[in-house]
Amino acid sequence: MFFNGINNFRALAIFLIVCGHCFWISNWYPEQTWEKVYLYMIPGGTFFFAFISGFLFAHLNVNTFRYADFIGKKWRNIASPYLFLSIPVICLAVVIQYPGYFVDERSGLYYQYIQPFIQYLLTGRVLTGYWYIPFIMLVFAISPLLVRFYRMQNQLLQLFVVGTLLVIAMFVHRSEDNLNPLQSFVYFLPVFMFGMVFNRHYALLKDNYRALPWLLLICSLMLSVYQSAWLGIAHNAHKAFFEYAGADLKLVEKVMQAVAILLLFERYWHKRYRLIDLIASASFAIFFLHPIVIAVFKRVLQNNFAGFMYWHVLTFTVFFTTLLLAWCAKQVLGSYSRRVIGW
Repeated sequence: MFFNGINNFRALAIFLIVCGHCFWISNWYPEQTWEKVYLYMIPGGTFFFAFISGFLFAHLNVNTFRYADFIGKKWRNIASPYLFLSIPVICLAVVIQYPGYFVDERSGLYYQYIQPFIQYLLTGRVLTGYWYIPFIMLVFAISPLLVRFYRMQNQLLQLFVVGTLLVIAMFVHRSEDNLNPLQSFVYFLPVFMFGMVFNRHYALLKDNYRALPWLLLICSLMLSVYQSAWLGIAHNAHKAFFEYAGADLKLVEKVMQAVAILLLFERYWHKRYRLIDLIASASFAIFFLHPIVIAVFKRVLQNNFAGFMYWHVLTFTVFFTTLLLAWCAKQVLGSYSRRVIGW
């Protein structure tokens, strides 16, 4: 069964990821309350990506799951383009000792080259957003446990497990600069698992409870206003693993939004559109290539522009430039394109 809503949601999620990353080179600093609320709500496509991945994992893999086949497919489609695109950049960063995260003052081949290479590779910190790949590969590594979780007969226990993990994640927060794959795993795994649970109850929720998605959107908006306007939180919450910094309510907000958006898409925006289908099918290629496009734009534009409108114009320009780049690469690479760019 093909879900048009989830396909359209994938296109929205990757657009929001690009939008969130373009913000950092937009030189826009919100001052008014509505601007702060807007900035707080718009980024967060990674939550949607994790939720969609869990939904599709349950839909496509649970009934015919074979671990070796599943991991082999993920290695070809996700790990392979990650390695192909990141290793040259990592080598460059290590050779020129780019003043980033893993420059070591100690001398010697190991400390100057081998150790930072491994650190960059395992954290994905070399390009914007690449930290997601080490995290999601950890999730796929425990996929047999996730299959058993999905098949649990006691649905109340299933909800209790994912609810408990969500509460833990709220206090763990995202890692500082997304440098800790294990912390990202603890934080985003329950979002992935919630997508699986939602898949199990999808038909019931889609055909009933008509007011549910609107209620969830209102509640998520209230949470956004509370955190951005009242608490003064500007973006995603990051901290060290075991440091206490209160509860990260953005996790709850984004899970509510994910459920609401998917239900609304399936009810009211379930038609197929060629452009949306193209964006959804190219979503991983856009994910892998957009940091490179952003880096080029950053150096070409040289901070000569700024503002709210500039952020959005920049987002659309980067997004469709990346889509065009991905399409051209796919035509050139042919059958090898999925292993190189993820599409």
